[in-house]
Parts: sequence; C-alpha cells; structure tokens
Amino acid sequence: MKFIPFITKEIEKIMSISPFLIKLCSLYYKRIVSNEIKLGAITNKDRVLCIGGGPIPATALEIAYKTGAIVDVIDGDPDAVDIARKVVKTLRISDKVKIEHGIGQKVDASDYSVIHVALQACPHDSILKNVWGKAPIGARILMRCPKESLAHCYTALSKEAYCYQCKQIEQNNLL
Repeated sequence: MKFIPFITKEIEKIMSISPFLIKLCSLYYKRIVSNEIKLGAITNKDRVLCIGGGPIPATALEIAYKTGAIVDVIDGDPDAVDIARKVVKTLRISDKVKIEHGIGQKVDASDYSVIHVALQACPHDSILKNVWGKAPIGARILMRCPKESLAHCYTALSKEAYCYQCKQIEQNNLL
C-alpha cells in the first residue's frame, strides 16, 4: 500500500469516532463528489455502487444526500467495513447507504446504473476489467484519478492510462 492511501485510512479511522469529525472529514469530498454527480448524471433513480469506501464512506454519503440514490459500498478491508457501518448508522442514513465486504475485482456490477471506483481502490486495471465485463449497457463508470503530480503516491493504473487533458476539460466544464 502506498503512503497517502494508508494515511487517509488511518485518519478516517480516528475521525470516525465523532459525528462532528465525520462531517469535517466529509467536507474535503463535497466539491469533488458534486462534480462527479454532474459528470455521471446521477439522480435518485440510480442504483450506485461505490468500490472502496474506507472507514468514512464520504463519497457514498454525499451521493445519497445530494441525489437520494440508493448507494451500495464495498471495501476489501473488514475493519473499514465495520467502522463504515457504524458511521452510516450514526448518521442515520442506513436506508440509503449499505456497506459490504467485497473486492472490486470480483463484484457483480450488473444491477448498478453507476459504478464509482475510489482512488484508493486497487488494482484499478483489474477492477475496471471486471466492472466493464459485468456492468449493464448504459451504466456510467466513474473512476477517481490522482492529480498528475501525486500519481506516483497511489497504486493505480499506469500514468499512460490516464488522460489528464480530458480530465482537465471535464473539470473545467463542470465548474
């Protein structure tokens, strides 16, 4: 595991003990997720799968709060799953966000209209291969990518697989 994902997970574990700290942690993701909601055209009619939720599934929470969509989260770390379940229960959003143990390389994405792959979920190439093979036609797949300057800090797709120019165009169009 690379440095930034490890630190992020540890910070989220600590912050998960308090609703105030959970909301503080979630602030970082608000703008990012708002842009992803626009990019993925996510609505309350969607069923969303978040691959890689961590101890504080901030992306899933924001999607559920902002769109009303049903969001399922999977994470490969059983400790993160246990903590995330407590976070969802504490925030009283269990009717919209479900947390399960699982890995993106094997998840059945056939029931989802939107699939979101977290930056820390890895390996991205195997996850995307699985999702592309199982997602229904018309499903929107969102993969969070690192900033170009931080790509070496994550275990993800090779630098050649990212289209930073396209990403920048999408970001500018969303602002």
